[in-house]
Amino acid sequence: MTIPVTRQRRKKGKWRFLFRSDSVALNFVATVAGSKDRGKGNDRLSEPQLLERWFCEAELPPLAGHVEAVDLERAKSLREAIFRLADNRLTGREIAPSDIALLNSHARAGMPSTRIACDGCSTEPPDAAEVNELLGIISRDAIDVFTGPYRNRIRQCASPRCAVIFVDRSRAGNRRWCAMSPCGDQASARAYRQRKKTAL
Repeated sequence: MTIPVTRQRRKKGKWRFLFRSDSVALNFVATVAGSKDRGKGNDRLSEPQLLERWFCEAELPPLAGHVEAVDLERAKSLREAIFRLADNRLTGREIAPSDIALLNSHARAGMPSTRIACDGCSTEPPDAAEVNELLGIISRDAIDVFTGPYRNRIRQCASPRCAVIFVDRSRAGNRRWCAMSPCGDQASARAYRQRKKTAL
């Protein structure tokens, strides 16, 4: 499976992860960013420590141990499979059975369970999770997105500078931007400048 050839413009560990997709799985897809052409995007998971950081910022259960190089490659393979399935919803491209198989395989991993605390009325955080368990959480979220009530509301941000794929959970189902800030605001500013230029 081919992983996109990507560029790095910032120092290692300085990536700003994007969480605008209303889905853990699609937020994971957004770790390749910067271009609608996936192959020209910037891979923000360029080393194992950055995947550890993403797990933390995504507010997944705490990681037991560290991410190894082989874990990172497995995570990227899953990420690209989820991307291709999302791209199918956007473009109608054919679904690869191998992507379905990979997603289902990861989804079988166990899930860290929340525990009841000693007071009997509150919860304790789950035990630390292995990498495969965290990938399982991402996979199950992807399955929910692709098969659930919003399966026909998978969109890509309308900004020409943004590649984020998101779930449109708006009541009207007409969301165009991954977020108003910055993408929606930038579009409004461009439209204003164009109207002003036309009026001259």
